[in-house]
Amino acid sequence: MSSPSQVLATLDRQPNLTLTEKEITRLWQWTVAAKENFTGDTGERISVTKAGRPAASSGPDIRGVTLVVDGIRRSGTVEIHQHPADWYQHNHQHDPAFNNVILQVCLHSAADCPARRADGRLIPTISLTDELEDLSFSTSPSRFLQRLQQVKHPCYKHLFRRRLLACLRRAGQCWLYRRVVTLKKLPGERRLWQPLVGALGYTFNHRQFRCLARRLSPKLFYNRLSELDRPMELEAWLLGKAGWFPQLSSSKINRSIYNRRRCWRENLATEEPLIKTPSFWRLGGVRPQSYPYRRWISFGRATRRLEAPWRQYLLALEESALQAKSLRAFLAQRLLPRFKFPGRNYWRHHYTFSDDRRESVPSPFGKKWLDQLIVNVVIPFFYQRALFNGWSERRRCWEQIFLDYPPVLPNRRTRTIESQCGMEVTWPSVAHQQGAVFLYKRYCQQGRCSECMLNSPRPAQQQLFTSEH
Repeated sequence: MSSPSQVLATLDRQPNLTLTEKEITRLWQWTVAAKENFTGDTGERISVTKAGRPAASSGPDIRGVTLVVDGIRRSGTVEIHQHPADWYQHNHQHDPAFNNVILQVCLHSAADCPARRADGRLIPTISLTDELEDLSFSTSPSRFLQRLQQVKHPCYKHLFRRRLLACLRRAGQCWLYRRVVTLKKLPGERRLWQPLVGALGYTFNHRQFRCLARRLSPKLFYNRLSELDRPMELEAWLLGKAGWFPQLSSSKINRSIYNRRRCWRENLATEEPLIKTPSFWRLGGVRPQSYPYRRWISFGRATRRLEAPWRQYLLALEESALQAKSLRAFLAQRLLPRFKFPGRNYWRHHYTFSDDRRESVPSPFGKKWLDQLIVNVVIPFFYQRALFNGWSERRRCWEQIFLDYPPVLPNRRTRTIESQCGMEVTWPSVAHQQGAVFLYKRYCQQGRCSECMLNSPRPAQQQLFTSEH
């Protein structure tokens, strides 16, 4: 089956044609891309909010599906059949593995044969021939393909895995080019300062830390680190500048935090906080050890331990980093210990401003965050420096490090690309994952599917880079 339009034309000529379940699966994905609301064989009102992706193993045919059936939201799998009676011919009514099926999609209809799971629950059935009849009244197959280029879920064009990975790799290179061009637009010291401070907020406070980085001058930050000798004064200044003290109640905070707030008010009262909205920072959904105030204080203390601005420190490490067998292991050995709180520090034994003392609290930064820092900050920083200084050999070294860097944990955006392409992806490198994020933000979110490089044989990454430059 080369295209859904040929299937529709063939069904019009041969109503009794028998299709394989794989062909019916593709026909269903094409149909759900053209419309969202369906009617079940017994009158159910069904709305598809997430189409899911074909399963790569035995069991239900489509996984990761979300529906709204008669106003009730359900998540699960979809089973594909030629006829509704195939549910019982395949003995699914006795198989507990099919108890998560929430919808049966069949090529033909039969209202007198409802599907019942092993747990006794009935599931709705959708007939594709009925849905195609409704659509064919107003639209021809050729116009269907034009409409499919404008939808977002799922991608109408199912790619071979090899070509998909090649496109994602090129998209990852496009992301790197755009990233370095964005850094180039910032003034000298801020090319590292703003993305570095913004990285403290992964993944829930990224926007908040970026705002703090724009408002706080790196020159002022480094000057205050050298002027404030006592750790308590440094933490008081960091918390006061980030706007944490006004939202604290005196009756609930720990004595150590009370002393820091008094130090801010009495000794540092001439400075205004950069953040004045109490609800600016987000704590919901954030692990306690990664609360933004813990990360901000840890970053300040780590910067003091460097005894040099971050830019100078990283430039001094560049030669050793290029020669290291593993960039991740090299930077983990040199950076992560600096972010740990010392043994007697308040934050070594407390999560919040008012909780009870604990034996030990994990560091606010771990290896997962270090991966994000390397991919989003360190590699783009060195790459743009080599690119705009004309150091071609060093530029190729950093680009190759990016292309070979091992994959990090998948996120919502990479899983969306998997769903839209209709296959599970084993990510070869972080470049492929960043390419998926690039496609999601640039095309999927904006509904620009017809312009997406997955639908183009040769993505114009160099033209994109040139236009941005």
